[in-house]
Amino acid sequence: MQNKKVLIGVVVVILLLVGVFFITKGNKEIAPNEAKSDELLPEGEVFPTVDASTTVELKADRLKREVTLTIEGIPSGTTDIEYEMSYIAEGDLPKGVIGTIEVKGKTTIEKTGITLGTCSSGACVYDKGVKSIKVALKFNGAYGSRSFEKEFDI
Repeated sequence: MQNKKVLIGVVVVILLLVGVFFITKGNKEIAPNEAKSDELLPEGEVFPTVDASTTVELKADRLKREVTLTIEGIPSGTTDIEYEMSYIAEGDLPKGVIGTIEVKGKTTIEKTGITLGTCSSGACVYDKGVKSIKVALKFNGAYGSRSFEKEFDI
């Protein structure tokens, strides 16, 4: 019973995070009688994208329980990379994974063992039916922040 409550809580938090992510990505139309666009504050932060020299790869294990995120050509001065992965699991359930990777001067990072599911007390419940994953990355460093987004078939 306790595991079900924890699982439900985790699912609710993930759904809220995914919902906020998509809401902040949407565009809002301004009616003619509303304030001019130069008088409005932006609703969400918009970051420039990383250049083409930065490559991202996402590979799933054979059972599609875990993925490995590989990032090459990390911009100089990057301190950390925030990641958000969103996907639809069996039963049309929106799911997601978030985290941060410390870069420490590296130009290539490989983050292994990213679980597609939930784990508690050493026991994992893996999501089934995952066919694609949308990856959103935020590179933070001396230059400010830069973004990357791509959907991967797994």
